[in-house]
Amino acid sequence: MGHISSHKEMLLVFAVVLLSLSCVHGQDCETQVSCDTCIKFSPDCVWCSDEVVNVSVRCYNKRSPFLYQCNNTEDPQSEKTGEETSTLSGQNLVTPDVVNIALRPGVPVSFNVTVQTALNFPLDLYLLIDISRSLSSDIETLKRLSLNLTESLSNISTNYKIGFGTFVDKPIYPYSSFVPPSSGTLAPPYSYHHILNLTNNETEFAQLLDDNTELSYGADQAEATFDSLLQAVVCQDIIGWTDRATKVIVLLTDAVSHTAGDGRLAGIIQPNDGQCHLSATQDGFFEYDKWDVADYASLGQLEEKLREQDISVIFAVRSDVLLYFNESSEISNRMFVNELEGNSENIISIIRRQYEELLRTILLESDADNRLKVEIEPIFGCDTVGDQNECTGVQLEQTVIFSVTVTAVDCPDENTKFQITVRGFDTIAINIEPLCNCDCEKNAIMNSRECRNGEGDKVCGICVCGNQQFTPSSVCQAPITKTCLNDGICTSCGECICKREIGNVNNYFFGDACECSTFDTRCSDSSGEICNGNGICCNGACVCTMDPTTRQTLFTGPSCDCTTDNSTCLNRRNELCSGNGMCECGNCICTSDYIGNLCESCIGESCQPCNLYTNCIRCHVQELEATSSECRNCSRVNIVTEDDNSFTNATECQFSDGLCTYDYYIMQNETSGNYRVYLNTNAVCVVPTSAAFSFNTWWLILLAILIPVIIIVIGIILLVIIKICLIMKDKRELKKFQSEVNDAAWADTANPLYVTPITDYQNVAYKKKK
Repeated sequence: MGHISSHKEMLLVFAVVLLSLSCVHGQDCETQVSCDTCIKFSPDCVWCSDEVVNVSVRCYNKRSPFLYQCNNTEDPQSEKTGEETSTLSGQNLVTPDVVNIALRPGVPVSFNVTVQTALNFPLDLYLLIDISRSLSSDIETLKRLSLNLTESLSNISTNYKIGFGTFVDKPIYPYSSFVPPSSGTLAPPYSYHHILNLTNNETEFAQLLDDNTELSYGADQAEATFDSLLQAVVCQDIIGWTDRATKVIVLLTDAVSHTAGDGRLAGIIQPNDGQCHLSATQDGFFEYDKWDVADYASLGQLEEKLREQDISVIFAVRSDVLLYFNESSEISNRMFVNELEGNSENIISIIRRQYEELLRTILLESDADNRLKVEIEPIFGCDTVGDQNECTGVQLEQTVIFSVTVTAVDCPDENTKFQITVRGFDTIAINIEPLCNCDCEKNAIMNSRECRNGEGDKVCGICVCGNQQFTPSSVCQAPITKTCLNDGICTSCGECICKREIGNVNNYFFGDACECSTFDTRCSDSSGEICNGNGICCNGACVCTMDPTTRQTLFTGPSCDCTTDNSTCLNRRNELCSGNGMCECGNCICTSDYIGNLCESCIGESCQPCNLYTNCIRCHVQELEATSSECRNCSRVNIVTEDDNSFTNATECQFSDGLCTYDYYIMQNETSGNYRVYLNTNAVCVVPTSAAFSFNTWWLILLAILIPVIIIVIGIILLVIIKICLIMKDKRELKKFQSEVNDAAWADTANPLYVTPITDYQNVAYKKKK
């Protein structure tokens, strides 16, 4: 049980990781601002091309809940659009011949390739012989076995051709010596000679092999092996290679090969271009004529050309260079190394064994570039799988089926092509139609007025401004000064595309600059509701909902909790708070004398019938404007000045404006709630006389003048008195001081410490004259 629980936990963790990766990838889809970039970014991305959408995001993950709101989507899928096939028979051992596929980046497409081995499949065999004198005995053996070789080939396949060429080294110091060895007759060194085109004439092959393999010499331990091999591979027309055949080069040597860079010792620094450079000689052969200009070929060049031309190489070498060629052949699956025994007596068995191994191994290779990922795997008829794209141990006339899966890593170019080569048999042409553009682009509206008044084009539902010319009204100007908030993406038309939170359909950013969101907790209350459900949260503050018609704010307050709708404050007479208060946030705030939801109940002294509409009587008597502050609530009062005998039970009241006193009677209609007032215009007025008014007025003026004057005069008098008192006091004090000074007596006393400064001296020798 413990193991089962552990496995369940691991599966749960794995599922969570996959879900999180999916969410992250889905979030990235929303950062794509055009249909092209959306479908190229990921196979999980889908573009919404609707003309109108609720938010600016257009690119969604396929699993996004927002995608269900979209009616028109762009989601191209890779598919095989056609193929050209032929029946497997005779020399046709591979089908199909051509495959056409439409390919979207990241979306794979698969098809099958069928291969059948057969007897008497065409064979092209080319011998490339090192004719340095160290191989003299091997060359003699080859001459002697030439007829046996052709006979052995006819047993393998009656449809064969054979040819040969020879090589030594570049005829320049330090690779070759200018002084031939003293012993024996040797031909001058040369780089590469092509002697015999591929032919089925056995006699011609044997004769030319016997006549044109004169030994030569070199100056170092390496030969121009790779140089000669490269020319034999790339000179297709001169050698006579057959298009549909098993092509094999058998190379005999006992020395290592010079490679790229070795030519610098002779001042040859131009890299080998990998092209055919054979020119005809006077003897009717072909000679490599760029040996003194081009450097030696590299092993990488050789591997590339072998793969392009579908040619295999059998290195038949001596034991002392076996390790070198084994290491060199690791770079390619078209190079095979075999050891020569004795004087190359086993050359025929090497060729036969290696050819049979080639026939029994079916290998598929692709020359697609790094923008395409090609996966090949045998799915039928293969008992022994070598590498993933290889089937070994295949019997003659056995059918093997391979599955080929092609995935675009990046968007390929238009009319991209590549080949799948079945080694030694045939090739399959693959034509790619890239799905990197959206069909909705065909319906683009150029210079649409919806896109900055014709500055941009309406493409796949969005505005595209290719010139990147922003205006001051642009919300963003990527990638410079103005930017979109909350990781929003700025389009070429200066519009922000805002992000959504994957997995929650209600969580997203919006607004011209993506400054608003539906899930900012800074604007939420204790229940988690944003702005009480009456607004949106932008930059951490609530922006309350507005009426789309009147553009009036429907709510106010920091949390949009205060409605501006006053309908709940109106009574049945359509009065706001019954005229006795103010409406705030849909509730009545009553004045001090009123209570109730609509301020309909009066509880103060001002609510007595005679005090209720005193202002209305004053407005009528003084003929004030109805819009004045005192008269605005008098619409419910009907004031009459003639008694119609209906005020029998009315309340009797009086009103005085300071000069006149009026009698009036008030009664209320119980149905409408309005008041009816009878005003008796025969008022009792008291008018003061002009004399009394004049006396009182002058008396008041006089008092207003005299009182300040009297106060000032009294103040001045008091200051003078105080000053006089101070002067008199000072004089008395001075007189007293002077008297005390005059009365003071000072005693004469000797200072006991005083010593007189006078000293008397007497000259004893002095005699006073008599």
